[in-house]
Amino acid sequence: MLIILALCYTLQIYFDFSGYSDMAIGIALMFNVKLPQNFNSPYKAKSINSFWERWHMSLTRFFTKYLYIPLGGNRCGEKRTYFNVFIVFFLSGLWHGANYTFLVWGIMHGIFSIVERRFKITEKMYDVVSWIYTFGFINISWIFFRANTLGDALFVVKGILKCDFRGIDNNVLSTLILPEIEILFDVLNIEQYLYIFPFVFLIVLIIIILDGKNTNEKLMQFKPTGLKALTTIILLSWSVLSFGNTVSFLYEMF
Repeated sequence: MLIILALCYTLQIYFDFSGYSDMAIGIALMFNVKLPQNFNSPYKAKSINSFWERWHMSLTRFFTKYLYIPLGGNRCGEKRTYFNVFIVFFLSGLWHGANYTFLVWGIMHGIFSIVERRFKITEKMYDVVSWIYTFGFINISWIFFRANTLGDALFVVKGILKCDFRGIDNNVLSTLILPEIEILFDVLNIEQYLYIFPFVFLIVLIIIILDGKNTNEKLMQFKPTGLKALTTIILLSWSVLSFGNTVSFLYEMF
């Protein structure tokens, strides 16, 4: 259950923040303003350093320009470069909030980034193994990012490491089911399969992340069609009808 919850947050924070960035870029284009790309399929990354070249790219550019380079970048020897990298990630954690959980999150990324640079570990791995290592580390690090306290984060991590696969509570599964899906399953008279939906949904999302084109790639190849217009109308209508159930933008607190 804890693995499912951690994976859900990993997907939630990506789709929430990436979607918000897409909205900002799209609205800016309506005013003939071109904003820089902020996400480039970060969960396809096969190393922590590659992840940060793809995730929240505007923040990475900011820290590179105004902190990493002024500190000396990689021009002052190997040890100083590692120190500069660590400082960037340490302050990146602090930038997200004055909480030990964010500091630990930043320190974790800093240490693994330095280890990768020093020992080139991902270059010695098969692509599948390097992706599993990267995606697994990102999932674990998000636990610390999301937790209210270090104790909460460690409780979740310890629970996962116990590998106690006793099933998943129905109350947890129910939170992953939209009311619209419940109605659809009820109309189709297949409500007995309702609790399979969250697992299928998560698998589909992961396939989209790993195999699908990101927004920027789609934008470069976009050609209007009747099907795309219909899809847009359906999604827009669904969004309008869901206004009463709106939730806050997850990343707004940062």
